[in-house]
Amino acid sequence: MKHLLRPLNARVFFTLYCPQVGNYTHKMRGRDGHGRPLQFTPEDKQLIAAALKQMAAEISKQLKNI
Repeated sequence: MKHLLRPLNARVFFTLYCPQVGNYTHKMRGRDGHGRPLQFTPEDKQLIAAALKQMAAEISKQLKNI
């Protein structure tokens, strides 16, 4: 997941497109604040996939307007 979102500013992406996904910075790092392992849940992954599709559609629409 970390590599997929590398070209994006994660804070902007999650704020605009996936506000339901909590602790995304810890999940991207793979550890919580106490050093315990933490991963994206299957529900988080579904939300992220849907958000990426939405973002891609918005970009595509804007490109058509150029």
